[in-house]
Amino acid sequence: MAVVALIALWIAKAAFVVIGGGVVLLGQAEFYATLSRKGHQPATALGLAVGGLIIAGAYLRGESAMVFFVALGLFLSFLWYMAAPLKSRENLIGNVGATMLGILYGPFLAGFVFMLLAQRNAGRALMLMVIALVFLYDIAAYAFGSFWGSRPLAPTISPRKSWEGVYGGTAVTFAVAAAFVPAILSYFSLTQAIGLAIVVVVFAPLGDLIESLMKRDLGVKDMGSVLPGHGGVLDRIDSVLLVAPAVFYYLRLIF
Repeated sequence: MAVVALIALWIAKAAFVVIGGGVVLLGQAEFYATLSRKGHQPATALGLAVGGLIIAGAYLRGESAMVFFVALGLFLSFLWYMAAPLKSRENLIGNVGATMLGILYGPFLAGFVFMLLAQRNAGRALMLMVIALVFLYDIAAYAFGSFWGSRPLAPTISPRKSWEGVYGGTAVTFAVAAAFVPAILSYFSLTQAIGLAIVVVVFAPLGDLIESLMKRDLGVKDMGSVLPGHGGVLDRIDSVLLVAPAVFYYLRLIF
């Protein structure tokens, strides 16, 4: 998947949006399928259509387009159930909420990744650096936690995550950000690179815990099974989904 994404990015930004957007929509479909198995009735087709519009709007028009399509999605969700058979209107509020959660948690948050890509000032390098730092944090936290983890970070949400993993992931992320961000993104100072690392190490574990919280509520181990041994798409990009908007607004503050 990473190789395909990098080839698409090398060809054109728009090609990456198509590939990356497809991956996000696959994750959204997994989320809706999990909700359906647990008794919810999200408007899956509508949610995926709105999700695609949000992703395209994020890359082409930015925040205003994303907000517009979210509002449109809410309006269309009510129309969807108004047109549905009477039986399907049971638990209307819960089903509209499930539909909108799929839109917001997947395509809307992922839209910030594509807005980073759309930046004129080294958008490709910026997006890749953010994603690389997130994956680096996850890998380092897993490694440190596996070898030295003894104090659970959030035992009632995700018992396997440890404070030792957080400390190790944080140290590695800070070191790599300080060494490479100013070198690759010349408009970043060392202080701003450290700030970027702070955003990553704060929001990456929170993104992971949020998905774990939802999985625990739904009573599932993974959101999907498309990646054997790793679960579903959302299980791999959950940290990125929370880091991307945080980084986007961090950049708004410093530049």
